[in-house]
Amino acid sequence: MAADWDLIFAARPPPWGLRGDPLLWDELAASLRGTALPRNAADRQAMLETAWTALTGHPVNTDIATIQLDRLDCGGQSGGLVSPGFWRETAFPLLLARLSSIRET
Repeated sequence: MAADWDLIFAARPPPWGLRGDPLLWDELAASLRGTALPRNAADRQAMLETAWTALTGHPVNTDIATIQLDRLDCGGQSGGLVSPGFWRETAFPLLLARLSSIRET
């Protein structure tokens, strides 16, 4: 199980949205490690969105352009900021595609 999630999160997406996004990527991977991979597309989407919301305090479809997470602030102008748009448009589609390919094998 953990190996499956490790595979899904292994290759990081280029480019990132904001400085907090790579750190949130790692937190999301850690929060899902050890859980069973969802069997269908709706459950995959729901699992990712639920985990993301738990970590950020906001739904991924929020109208907020950036979310400040002080725990992810490692400096720099966008330190601690995450981009919901990046997650909706880049990260989630990538993760969902990887989940689908693993479930099919």
